Amino acid sequence: MQRHWLVIALTSVSVGLLLMLNFYGTALPLPMPPDEAIYIEPAKNLAEGKGMGVDAYDELLPGIAQRAYFQVPVYFLALSLWGKLFRFDLEGVRLFSRVLGVVGLLLLFALARQWGLTNGVSLLCVLWTALDLTYQYNANFARMDTLCSVLLLTGLICFNAALSKNDARWFLLPGVFAASSVLTHPIALPVFIVLAGTLGWQRRWKGLACSFCLWRWA
Repeated sequence: MQRHWLVIALTSVSVGLLLMLNFYGTALPLPMPPDEAIYIEPAKNLAEGKGMGVDAYDELLPGIAQRAYFQVPVYFLALSLWGKLFRFDLEGVRLFSRVLGVVGLLLLFALARQWGLTNGVSLLCVLWTALDLTYQYNANFARMDTLCSVLLLTGLICFNAALSKNDARWFLLPGVFAASSVLTHPIALPVFIVLAGTLGWQRRWKGLACSFCLWRWA
């Protein structure tokens, strides 16, 4: 597949996903769970210098209006920066997930190519994912799943690149994204346990130590 046709195809899929999610708007294909507001409020409070709290639950859990430790913090930090640039209403924060959804498709293509798939097959993987209703749902929902997947895919790409290097310091970067993805959602933890096990199986102890140091630092 020629490069310019590949760029056109990836751009078309990305724009198509954004248009589809914009068509959904603030109406979801499933009933809207009430926890979207719970994820937005800590980020908004952080942006306003009030700490990572949830005012709505203060009567149920005293003190949670100042500090909400029921979730790991990376999504709230990222969303607070996004909200400062844009806005904290439902449409604004869902736009953050939509943009991340497009980034996730591009990273998926890069990972497929890195694993040796052809451009055509890699593009098919991207198109298949973009048409998946679960992926669309998560990419149009104000919570941390899409950001976690983006960090996870980036970590995998960096990990694969580091495997081809003789310098163990290349595993520092996968360690950064490993820590960031787990601190976005703990669901990423099993993936990087497997990757750490891979380094141990291959006796790459220095690379494992570099990644572990960043895990401890994070």
